[in-house]
Amino acid sequence: LNAPSPVFTVLATLWPLAPAPQHAIEAHGDAWTEPGNLVSNGPFVLAERDHTVGLTLVRNEHWHGEGPVLDELRFEIIGDDAIAFLAYNEDELDVVTLGPTELVQVRGSDLEDEFQSYALLSTVGVFFNFNATLLQDLKVREALAGSFDRVQFAEIVNEGSVLPAYSYLPPGMAGHDPDAGQQFRDAMVRSQELLAEAGYPGGEGFTITLLGANVGGSVTRAEWLKEQWEQSLGITVVLDLIEPSSFVEKLFAGDWDLISGSWTADYPDPQDWLPAFAPGGSLAVGGFEDERFTALLDEAAVELDAARRLELYAEAQRILIDEVAFSPVFYARRNILVKPWVRDFVPAATDGDAPGDAFLAGVSISGRP
Repeated sequence: LNAPSPVFTVLATLWPLAPAPQHAIEAHGDAWTEPGNLVSNGPFVLAERDHTVGLTLVRNEHWHGEGPVLDELRFEIIGDDAIAFLAYNEDELDVVTLGPTELVQVRGSDLEDEFQSYALLSTVGVFFNFNATLLQDLKVREALAGSFDRVQFAEIVNEGSVLPAYSYLPPGMAGHDPDAGQQFRDAMVRSQELLAEAGYPGGEGFTITLLGANVGGSVTRAEWLKEQWEQSLGITVVLDLIEPSSFVEKLFAGDWDLISGSWTADYPDPQDWLPAFAPGGSLAVGGFEDERFTALLDEAAVELDAARRLELYAEAQRILIDEVAFSPVFYARRNILVKPWVRDFVPAATDGDAPGDAFLAGVSISGRP
């Protein structure tokens, strides 16, 4: 509020400005979000919740807008993609998110008519710690960024369920620049030359640690990166895969060389992405500092001309990618099946944990057996 903001109306829609019921918090403490305690001003209210099984929402009779159409919504927590896929085939679920294996089974099957795929505003890649001795040399960072095959990871390892990434801002995001990071496409030979110029020909004497969370796809991605780097550069990569709670603590302590991680939009604007790497930002844990980068962000923050503003962010993104503070691997996609009797279902790039969860008030069911 201390300067004109080109994104204020977007910020006003986010959870930090959602009204919090002080009386409920004071009365129930940490249990204020449980059924019977939670005060909702949305189209649905929380009726049941089991933290390991799922939750049920019912129509909010005091909702001021149109709808909702449905009387009840049930969200199931199913940790195994195969089990969720089976439940969908048994008509126990109306909407399901597919894993890579299940995506392959859908292709060419009768389920293709129920298949939908859409981008999420999420970029997954590798963060570089500029305080790590080996990574202070730009040539080393460039060698690491150009020596893994993003297309192979997207199309083969993940069965086409994600998109290969070279820029930080994903497709669908204002300011996405498809030319950013293209120097790292098909750059295996150049990466080997850069590493040799940095003093590590054939990877001799080069050992580095990759930190990651010990969960699902994070493990697959870390193991793949290790294999790619060791095969293409001849270096030694040590994997440090730890529990998510410890991972976050270690991340902010700066106790790492490389991190396998991601950034997902809170709101669809570059201001939510690039300033995260500036001093004081939520991703400013790797020691990356660049006066040009910071100056561009400061100028963009108060620039009310939309075109000029995106130009500033595009220039800042080039610096971030060229200096290899972050090396993208893939853009996330959500691949889902939706039953034909689900009407007016609207998935969006800004979805949260569940497909279509931003527009569920308008969904209806018609013709379900």
